[in-house]
Amino acid sequence: MAEKHLSESEWKKFAKGRGLKDAVFLKALGSLDDVKTAKAELAALDELDKQSGLLAKAGKGDKELAAYLDDVDKAVARQRKAAEAREGKEAAAAKADAEDDEASPALLTTELLPLVKQTRNGQTMQALVAAGGKEVALMLARRPISPARRKMLADYLGVSGGVRYLVGECRWENSALTFVLDPQMSGLAKKLAAAVLKQTGQRMKVQVRGDDEDEDEGGAS
Repeated sequence: MAEKHLSESEWKKFAKGRGLKDAVFLKALGSLDDVKTAKAELAALDELDKQSGLLAKAGKGDKELAAYLDDVDKAVARQRKAAEAREGKEAAAAKADAEDDEASPALLTTELLPLVKQTRNGQTMQALVAAGGKEVALMLARRPISPARRKMLADYLGVSGGVRYLVGECRWENSALTFVLDPQMSGLAKKLAAAVLKQTGQRMKVQVRGDDEDEDEGGAS
């Protein structure tokens, strides 16, 4: 364990021969080794903090015990700070997973339009384009799009096979909705402009380019 004063072995060395009634405190120390999540770790730290206080109260007047438990409390505070930061990340990841699970076809229509509009304000979106038959469908998101989303696009296109997927970014450049995709496809800008019109009801200029900066411009007719 990173924190010396949160180690069972270190405590046993200190407590040897002192006759302390430390069974519950020792159990609280040991529980830190079994935590799997930040939330569980915070609960274990709270319990350890509580038992440290009770043990200090029971051994009032023992200066060495008081000093050791003071170090325990400081170690608990440091570890709690780290666990709270990790809990925030775990909560954000859980929220993202929940949003993924609850995703609906609205991602391709009503929820797509606000993302398209945000590109005009300088925000770059992650883009996933599916090409099947004569049409394409697109999805935008603020963070990388899970490969699991490909089925939703295929279902929207109404095709079960032969779908080609292109991954990249979408931004607003030169008064046009610009897709930077790899790989590219011939005539893709025109198809994307038609997809934007169909999925959002908005008619706009669309351009497509790759890393080589070649541009393919199109607009919904």
